[in-house]
Amino acid sequence: MGEFFRVLRPGGRLVILEFDKPRIPIIGAISDFYTRRIMPLTATLISRDRSGAYKYLPASVENLHGKGAAVAEVLTAAGFVGLQQTPLSFGVCICHRASK
Repeated sequence: MGEFFRVLRPGGRLVILEFDKPRIPIIGAISDFYTRRIMPLTATLISRDRSGAYKYLPASVENLHGKGAAVAEVLTAAGFVGLQQTPLSFGVCICHRASK
């Protein structure tokens, strides 16, 4: 996050959109199914890459789940101000906004 802060001019805005863990159990189950089954298959079909390169996607998304508070701490420590975090799509993703 420090690099984001470094390259932004004063008053510049940072927007990060990432996956998050939905708070509603049924939405979480649907999101997990999509992330583990549909997303890698779709990426494989679109790219026509049969090597299995897109199997990392579920693990990558899982590493981000529930990390909103950690992202807030890192952004604040880097010097960003006015942090706003907005859950989107029933909590499937979260939008982080902050300013330099």
